[in-house]
Amino acid sequence: MKKYFKHLQENTAPHERRQFAMRAAGALTTVLFVTWAASLGVRLANPGTGNPSAIGGADSTQTAAVVNYQTQTNGLEVATTSVFNN
Repeated sequence: MKKYFKHLQENTAPHERRQFAMRAAGALTTVLFVTWAASLGVRLANPGTGNPSAIGGADSTQTAAVVNYQTQTNGLEVATTSVFNN
């Protein structure tokens, strides 16, 4: 790898090195974006999966109930007060 970088530095012009760097950065960005986009459907299909105790607090049963309620509700709900009743 060191030989390749030394070869690039000695045998290419600065604008060619910049073009190579831009192509490499673009390729890496493309790979990361495609990976993110491919996993988006899986993440949106399972919004309630994961560690339920990491969502709300120390009481895992209450937090699990909140997660369970969130996964069962598919519509928009409007609350007029801050108290949320099941």
